[in-house]
Amino acid sequence: MSLPRILFVGPALRYMNPTGELLVEMLSECGETTCFGPGFVSSDDLVGGLARFVDQHGPFDVAVTTELQALTVSLKSDMEHLYGRIKRLYNFDFPVEQLKHLLEISTAFRKLEMPKFLSLLQDDLYGWTERYADLASETANFFLGNGPENAIRTAEMQYREDEPWTLRASDVFVNFMESNISRFASFPLFVSGAEIYRGSHANRPNTWAVPGVQYRARRVAAMHLRSAGYSFRSISPSRWIHRVSETIGFMPSLGLLLGNRLFRRELERSRAVYTCGSVLQQPIRKFFEIPASGALLVSEPCRGLADYGFVDGVNCRLCSPEDVLEVDRDIRTSPDAIEKIARRGQDVVLHSHTLSARARQFQAVLQAVKNDFFGGARWSDGSYVISGAPAEAAGAARDAHQG
Repeated sequence: MSLPRILFVGPALRYMNPTGELLVEMLSECGETTCFGPGFVSSDDLVGGLARFVDQHGPFDVAVTTELQALTVSLKSDMEHLYGRIKRLYNFDFPVEQLKHLLEISTAFRKLEMPKFLSLLQDDLYGWTERYADLASETANFFLGNGPENAIRTAEMQYREDEPWTLRASDVFVNFMESNISRFASFPLFVSGAEIYRGSHANRPNTWAVPGVQYRARRVAAMHLRSAGYSFRSISPSRWIHRVSETIGFMPSLGLLLGNRLFRRELERSRAVYTCGSVLQQPIRKFFEIPASGALLVSEPCRGLADYGFVDGVNCRLCSPEDVLEVDRDIRTSPDAIEKIARRGQDVVLHSHTLSARARQFQAVLQAVKNDFFGGARWSDGSYVISGAPAEAAGAARDAHQG
């Protein structure tokens, strides 16, 4: 079977969360991937436009873009303000003047005549407006992002007053996803092979870490752990680095490297890490980063976690933040059993949630699209399931999941 020719459209940006860079790497494992956008091509190619680039370097089997390129850029009225935000949030090597091409690239992407995917992996899904949803539908045939496993409506959210930003949340994305379920490939975040750490718990100096204590559940868990004698920093390195970037007006490359390294070191030096998906109960990247590091994933229950293969007491521990000291007791009294649970959690990530695993899953999605039987894809009880597929394609999806 020949590999698909994939066109990725968007700027070459580096962010504290490496998902954007890993997305391009994942596509490169799926097939022959060509990139177009600031940082990926010359100024002459940008001036010539996307359509000319496709004529010169195509044909392509499929095109993929991101929410920043396709949606944020198209809906911002003050482009200079947007460019400034990009400078402060992202690190990049191309001249900042090339950002002016983003709007015309977005328009050209919508006109491409090939199957098109829109990645929503780094989007504020609960900040969607109806115009945002309309533009997403106009932009792409298919979507990569949170699927029905993770859907939660605003009326179901608890403790919203403790995270005031959620008071602006809407149900627009959930409505959009549910009404376009046959166009969605559930695509949770993932880790790279470099993030796998196999160091023994016996050699880890810290029992606990609770990164990101600005969220209610983590804040409460940290409070209870502090009462038991543990100490945690109140502000993460990433927040300090963002403060620096806001002050100097750009994101320094050293800041990104330092922030990511300090975060990974925190995980690798801890036997257990408490996290949560905020009041949205969404499976953020920490749900994969923590077990990848070999630490025990401890979390309040999160939507979709069981579908991704995580089972309480088997490969993770689920508890409310108020009950975190019960897990702490188990760590102290049964350290070997706890390490075995952590290792099984790492196995789940290695098996199903690495960059290479996502590449296999996306290949199965592309094959279903090519054969015109894609009806959506989602996770269920630890397996990746493609809807609308005949028996042989369902087998291919299982093979993709199993690697």
